[in-house]
Amino acid sequence: MANVQVVPDSTLAGFHALLRAGVDFDPLYPTQQFGPLADHLPMALSALHAHGASEADLQRFRAAYARKLVPVRVAGTRPISFSDDWQSALGCEPAYPALLAAFTEEISADGRDAVLRRWLPRLVDALAVQALHSLIRVAVATTHPVDEELAAALAYWCTSYVAVPRPSGERREGSVADLFAAVRTHPEGGARPLRESGFGARLNEFAGRPAFAEISSWRPPGMDLAAMAREAARVYLGTGDFFALHMVTGSHALRLLLPWMTEHEAVLDRWWQALAATYVIIGAPDYAQWREVREAEMLPEAGEVLGAAIASLAHDDPEHVVKLLWSARDEFVCYGFAEHARIVARLVAKMQG
Repeated sequence: MANVQVVPDSTLAGFHALLRAGVDFDPLYPTQQFGPLADHLPMALSALHAHGASEADLQRFRAAYARKLVPVRVAGTRPISFSDDWQSALGCEPAYPALLAAFTEEISADGRDAVLRRWLPRLVDALAVQALHSLIRVAVATTHPVDEELAAALAYWCTSYVAVPRPSGERREGSVADLFAAVRTHPEGGARPLRESGFGARLNEFAGRPAFAEISSWRPPGMDLAAMAREAARVYLGTGDFFALHMVTGSHALRLLLPWMTEHEAVLDRWWQALAATYVIIGAPDYAQWREVREAEMLPEAGEVLGAAIASLAHDDPEHVVKLLWSARDEFVCYGFAEHARIVARLVAKMQG
C-alpha cells in the first residue's frame, strides 16, 4: 500500500499559473437555487495537484469549472490601510477588492509567515463561517508558494467574517462522541430543530440561542484536534451528509494552519464550537451506523486515488470529491486512523463504479 504521492515537479509551473489566474475570479458566484456559493477552484486544483494530476487534467477541470465563476466585483469601498483600521473590513463583502490589494501589499512587504501569524488569531473566532470554506481556502493556500492566492483567501475570510459568541460555560468530561450525544439530546441543541435554511442562516439562528455559548465550552482540556478529526470522520461515515464532509476537510485545514497560531487551547475550543454548530446544523443525527462499514482499513494505492480524482471530474460535484479525497488521505497519513482510510476507500470504490 502506498500512502504518500510524490507530485511531479513538471506540473508545478502550470499549476501555479492557474492559481494566479484564478485570483481574477470573485470568491463567490451566484446561483438561482442556493444564492451565492464559494469558489472552489483554487482548493480543487490544489487537491488534484496533490493527487498527482497532470497539467492537462488541471487545465480541463479549470476550463469546465470556471464557466460558472464571475470576475472580481467592482470595488465597493475606499482603499484599506491595515495600519489604520483593519477591523472595519471584517464582515464587509464590498471591501473584497480593497482587501485583496491590501493583503497582496502586506505579504509582499512582510512575508507570508508574518502575515499568517498576525491574521489567523484575528480570524479564528469565525472558523465556521461560509460552511468552513474560508478556513479551508486559507489553509490550502499555505500548501503552495502562490502569494496572490494566499492574499485572495485571507481577503475572502475577512469579508465573510461573522462575530460568533465566545464559549462561556463549563467544560464536560467525556469523549468527542459523548459530547456529540449530549448535543443531540440537549433541549436547545439537537432536540430543538433549526427553522432556518442554509448553513449561514442556521449558524446565526443557533448562535442566537442562549445555550450556544454553553455547548461551545464543553471541550475538556485533554481533547485534542486528532480526537475531533477522528469523530468528524465518523460523523461523515455514518451520515454521508454534505456539511459533515466539511467537518472532515475543515479538521484537515485547521491542522495545516496550527503552526502559525498561538494559544492552541483557545483555538481548539473554537474548533469544538464549529464542529458542534455544524452538527446541529445537519440535524444532530445519530451516526452510530458508521461502525457497521466493512471497507478496507488501509489506504488505497496512490494510483487508485488519482484515478478516482480524475473520474470524479465527470460527476456533478467534483470539487468536493477531490477535496475530500485529499483531506482524508492526508489525515490518514498524519494520524493513521482507519476512519479516514475508509472514506478514501468509499470514494475510490464509488468512482470506479
